[in-house]
Amino acid sequence: MDEIIFSNHELLFVFYHIEKCAGSSLRIILFNFFKTFIKPGRIFIPEFNKNKTLNLTNKAYTKIQSKGPEYIHFLSKIKVILCHITKNDPGFSLRSRFEITVLRNPISRAISHYNFFGRSHYSNKDFDKLSDNEFDHYMRSSGNVMTWRLSGNIGNLELAKRNLMNMTHVLIVETFDTDVEVLEYKLNKYFFKNYKFKTVHRNKQKGKPKKVYSNEFIDRMIQYIKLDIELYMFFIRLRYNFKKIISSYFK
Repeated sequence: MDEIIFSNHELLFVFYHIEKCAGSSLRIILFNFFKTFIKPGRIFIPEFNKNKTLNLTNKAYTKIQSKGPEYIHFLSKIKVILCHITKNDPGFSLRSRFEITVLRNPISRAISHYNFFGRSHYSNKDFDKLSDNEFDHYMRSSGNVMTWRLSGNIGNLELAKRNLMNMTHVLIVETFDTDVEVLEYKLNKYFFKNYKFKTVHRNKQKGKPKKVYSNEFIDRMIQYIKLDIELYMFFIRLRYNFKKIISSYFK
């Protein structure tokens, strides 16, 4: 992408929502917070936009441009972005005061991604029933999504790590409730508010037991998601070391 579709250097907040990382729940929580002091029309969130399926990703370039200059102007004036969006996307020039994202165990994320997005494209087959060619095709296109989303669509692990470290706050699905509490505190402090988050859980599969995959299948998956595993473990170690330093300081 050589052309910048729109620029917005006055954003207050961007949530870089990575697919199947509890983002649908979090963006509703965040929308409820921001609408208390920002006009909803200045908050970009698919659930409450006119086009409910439009996210700010490279797949939407043509659709965004087709909406014309009035829509481009609208995007240049929004204050909060809560949607699927890629850090350093070459199609958008963005600067924000407060940026967050959510990571998830890469194995769990890949399985959830297939069940939610991929299954219908493969005759509704179970993930571990795909042919070798089907599995290879799917994992190459959808395996390292966290690294992809955090490195400008190029799958650059070191860039993804740097962007992750520059986030104002990073949550992990596996410690979601605790991390949301910390985010609530940070946002209230930053924006001088006293708001209590309302917990929302969306896109949860109900009444269906989780499928148990064999160790052999998990090992097969791991070969395709090594970038995301390294990114995830990088942040886990970073968080652990930070907590260790802080706890030793207060001993």
